[in-house]
This record gives sequence, structure tokens and C-alpha cells, in this order.
Amino acid sequence: MNDLIKRLQDNLEIEASYDNSVIEFLINAGYDPKFGARPMKRALQRYIENKIAEAIIKGDIKKNSKITLSFSENSLIIK
Repeated sequence: MNDLIKRLQDNLEIEASYDNSVIEFLINAGYDPKFGARPMKRALQRYIENKIAEAIIKGDIKKNSKITLSFSENSLIIK
């Protein structure tokens, strides 16, 4: 998550933060002792990075924005 936050800041000047619901969701969605860290990386891409990218493409998130990420009912909320 911290790498994603840094990339958003460095590349798009988007200041992003997240709450504990994001970490809890990623732990539940990406935990698989059999496959190591790969499922966690996929969960981060699928549930967070892709949703942020869609919001940027739609124009919901603009350069120099401040956003907060959280999860509710297994859905990413971007404020």
C-alpha cells in the first residue's frame, strides 16, 4: 500500500491515505499460505489499483487531489 501511495504522489501528485479497513480487507482477500505473497499482490491490483485507475480515467480523481481509501461491504470507497 505504501508503494502505491508513493507512486500516486510521485506520478500524479495525488495525496492518498487509507484506513484500517483497507488493510483488513487485503489480509482477508490476499492471504494464502500455500502461494505466498502472490495472492496479496493480485488482491491489491484487483481491488485497489484497478479501481483507482478507473476513477482517474473517468475523471473522478484529478491531478493534485487528496483521496482517502476505505472498504465497506467488500467495496472500495474513494473519498
